[in-house]
Amino acid sequence: MRSKGKLYQIIAIVLALLLTVGHAGFLLSAGRQEPADPIVSEADQLLTETYTDQVSEGYMLMAAGSGDHGSSGQEDGEEEQEESQESDETQEEETSDDQTETETGTPESGDGQQTASDNGSSAGNDSGNGSGNDGKGNTGDKNTDGKTEIPEQPVLPPEETEEGLVTDLSSRTVFFSELRSDTLKFYAYYNPESVDADIRVNYRHESSSGNGTWLSANGHDYQTTLKLGRNYITVYYTDSAGKDHNIRYTITYEADKADQDTPEMGDHPPIISTNLDGWQGYITQQNFTFLVKARTWQNQIIYENHIRVTMDGKTITNPTGNSTYEYVLWFERPNDGDIGDHTVTVLAWDDEGNSRYVEYHIQYYAQDDGAVIGSVTIVLDATSVGLGLLEEPVTVELIQGETSADALLRMLDEYGYTADYAGTTSVGFYLRSLYRADTFRGAEIPDHLKELLERDGATFTAPCSRDELGEFDFTRWSGWMCAVNGSYYIGKGLSEYRLNDGDTLNVRYTVAMGKDIGGYDSTGGNYGTLSGYCGKWIDGNYIAGEHRYEETDRLDPKPGENGYVTYTCRICGDEYTETLDALPVDPENPDPENPDPGTPDPDNPDPGTPDPDKPDPGTPDPDKPDPGTPDPDKPDPGTPDPDPGSGGGGETPDPDPGSGGGGEDPDPDPGSGGEEPDSGSDSGAGSEGGEG
Repeated sequence: MRSKGKLYQIIAIVLALLLTVGHAGFLLSAGRQEPADPIVSEADQLLTETYTDQVSEGYMLMAAGSGDHGSSGQEDGEEEQEESQESDETQEEETSDDQTETETGTPESGDGQQTASDNGSSAGNDSGNGSGNDGKGNTGDKNTDGKTEIPEQPVLPPEETEEGLVTDLSSRTVFFSELRSDTLKFYAYYNPESVDADIRVNYRHESSSGNGTWLSANGHDYQTTLKLGRNYITVYYTDSAGKDHNIRYTITYEADKADQDTPEMGDHPPIISTNLDGWQGYITQQNFTFLVKARTWQNQIIYENHIRVTMDGKTITNPTGNSTYEYVLWFERPNDGDIGDHTVTVLAWDDEGNSRYVEYHIQYYAQDDGAVIGSVTIVLDATSVGLGLLEEPVTVELIQGETSADALLRMLDEYGYTADYAGTTSVGFYLRSLYRADTFRGAEIPDHLKELLERDGATFTAPCSRDELGEFDFTRWSGWMCAVNGSYYIGKGLSEYRLNDGDTLNVRYTVAMGKDIGGYDSTGGNYGTLSGYCGKWIDGNYIAGEHRYEETDRLDPKPGENGYVTYTCRICGDEYTETLDALPVDPENPDPENPDPGTPDPDNPDPGTPDPDKPDPGTPDPDKPDPGTPDPDKPDPGTPDPDPGSGGGGETPDPDPGSGGGGEDPDPDPGSGGEEPDSGSDSGAGSEGGEG
């Protein structure tokens, strides 16, 4: 038995030795591959800083090179998981050239959602190892082994056995403060250098319409001048197998943005206004509606893709609205007590290097659902159809957990109205009409508003009944619209909008899709021929606005003739004419088309001027004596004959011996050649004298 026991021990020892030797041989044969550089880890990939492009599933990406200047590019583990979907988009063959970042003055999509402007579907993608779409749904510049081909700078040269393009380029955001004279320097070469890779580098800015500029190399080094916005650098090369590749990098060049330490950047920082300006006391609404409006120094709209809102360091995305944006701040109940401290920030910037940063420190006072957390005022307004305010402003309780639609329906029920609406108070609420007996009797569109509707091309419909007022009454553009605090028309339904303590909800009837009540911007649409009505029918009154007149017709005045100028408002089409006084008549500078009638016309002499060739009829003719002058040779028949006996044969002495019979009178003017002077009588006068 002892011999058998010793035998078993020997066999066990041998088996143990064999097992040990077998494991050792397996480990030695497996061979462990050491990484190329066990110290240097592969750098994170960079994304361009366009807040619109960096949103995925409602969260703002904060990858390397994106976000605010100076960020490390790596968030905590939770953020890293949230941005995993988008972080694969690195150096890629970019999207089509016409897909560029929306400018400051360009709105995003009408539903208020941020949309990505790069989708990785540009021309130039290939199925090779160099870049583009690999045919498996992956984009970016990756090898078939899944390793990033272009790591973040600084780039260490590859191992002698590795082949490929070596460059410190990457798709990222570069800030003004990082460069001198806007000059970006980089290197690009192919390893091994013995391969004739025929490297060519092209630069193009997003605003360029041509094919870009080819950059010259200084050995491995290149440089180019960046411009504000997106800059595209494309590297073309040929690998050792003769296959052509091209990789495009997007360098977004931006001004350094304002932050907590430097709240204003640039010569003209934007203007930011919110409903937290001047806020005092606690916030009690758990779903707080944060209204943000940003404008350039020239009062141009700054759209949501140039606005960043955070609460306690987390970016708030997907606002609603068109020019004033609605961000929802959700407050968690504090772990300790009922009051929690929070920090809300707003950053707005333009495309000219100007930005502004504002910060609010607020306190949330937690309340349970169903608790009264304040009060709001509701106003029913039908001024656009001549009815004014249907009720005096009504104050109702604001209840935690209720929507704006809940508050409105409670008020309507209390005052005897029946509301016809679509959806529910929590989803898709839309108010179609209000009904109450004899409430809307006498409703009629004011004359001035009707004139504007006609000018705008509105389609008129039947008026409302005396008991009900709703959509499509009077015009095809009619219905109920809601504003908060008098002027801001909300960008979503009352079932999604939460009123804050102290707010006023204005429920207004419009016959022009908001143009008549100041709500045109909230529609986001384009209808009719007019862009506005330059006035509002609200709160029981007509409130005139400011016209934007432009000269549309002119007749210049002339001497003695008035002119005029016609001006037309480019918004509402209103016209007025201004009379221009006639020019004075200048005798020294007569109008060539209408000369002064007091100046003689050489071709048509003034009839009042004597013609030298035609004597004035009023001037006695020397050859014809004035018939009113007595002829000395003929006594006046009314004068008695001094010699009554002259008829008896005796002669009476001739008073003018020179005028008698055959004798000749001495010539009174010897120098006249013996002829008598012309006395103005006709030629028969002498013969009569000779007959005596």
